[in-house]
Amino acid sequence: MLLRVFLFCALLSHPVDKYLVNGEDGNECFKHETEDIFEWVVNNGGFLHDSLEIKTGIHGRGMFTKDKLPQGATLVRVPLDLVIHGEGHPCHTVEKLRDEIRLGKCSKYWPYIKFMDEVVIDLPNSWSKEELSMLEGLPPGNWQIHSDRMRDDCKDITDLDENDPIALRALFLYATRAGPEGMQPIFDIFNHGYNSTWHHTPDSADHFIFQTQQGIAAGEELFNQFRPGAGAGAGTVKQMTDYGYYPDGSPEIFRDYGFLEAPPTLWSFEQYGRTQRFIVEDEAGNVSWLPNTDPKEIAIHARAYLDGLVERGISCESNEEGQCKVGTGEDLHAHHVELASLYRRSFEAALRMAIAAGGG
Repeated sequence: MLLRVFLFCALLSHPVDKYLVNGEDGNECFKHETEDIFEWVVNNGGFLHDSLEIKTGIHGRGMFTKDKLPQGATLVRVPLDLVIHGEGHPCHTVEKLRDEIRLGKCSKYWPYIKFMDEVVIDLPNSWSKEELSMLEGLPPGNWQIHSDRMRDDCKDITDLDENDPIALRALFLYATRAGPEGMQPIFDIFNHGYNSTWHHTPDSADHFIFQTQQGIAAGEELFNQFRPGAGAGAGTVKQMTDYGYYPDGSPEIFRDYGFLEAPPTLWSFEQYGRTQRFIVEDEAGNVSWLPNTDPKEIAIHARAYLDGLVERGISCESNEEGQCKVGTGEDLHAHHVELASLYRRSFEAALRMAIAAGGG
């Protein structure tokens, strides 16, 4: 059975001064009336619905509503002037975010910078090489995709340095928390989920807006769709595949954000030069198939892939009593060990579901 643990990026906190500096030696130092991010947004011309509150739920820190909300309610309106955005290439936004982090309390965006510093980054790109070895044999690979992109795409247009921990912090925040306009305050508090809210920037407007996509009950968490996946619904999946695209699946979400989605979710793997895809619909192990795919073929490839993991001794089934022991050692972060174990167990469980459903 696929595990019911869905681990999101922002679960823990660390001292605010870990990445921040005071910055008061600079020529200009912004003075803020408040360090509270809600008050800061409102003081600068924004709007937040009175029912919104930040709480810790099963997905970590997130945005909740204290009251029942109707469809179409405006939740957030944030001036674009408060968005951290570099002109042109995304590398410029990462560079600007790095510079603002360095400014610390002197940054124009200090309440937002301070709030983001409480975000713990769990995506595998932030792991050590030894920790990444715990993901051997698992899709999608290319676990350092973000830092590789910064090295390849940013070197000629910015002074970003992959050996600078603040630059890497800015990169990982951008990769996991940015919105379509850049680093958008409040936007990044919403955890990933479907059919809860939608956001847009009106034509010729100077702000972006979050609204409810459907009625929301009092006390519920409000979600934001990071990227389209199987959870967006069968109609969306069909529309994407009709145009030759596939929704993002658990492997890509885990690599790019550091958490596992709740079902329904798409799983994929490479076997014999071909990509096999299927959707796990629920915790009970029900599987659905994308258009123009052969369930029997997918099941056979899933069996071969799982057998390969067992033969290499890197499957949970390779260990005594099926325990998924992905790594030990003083240099391994306990939370990363937990994440790697969870992801491996979930992937192997998904393969077994596909095998059973496809008759392989």
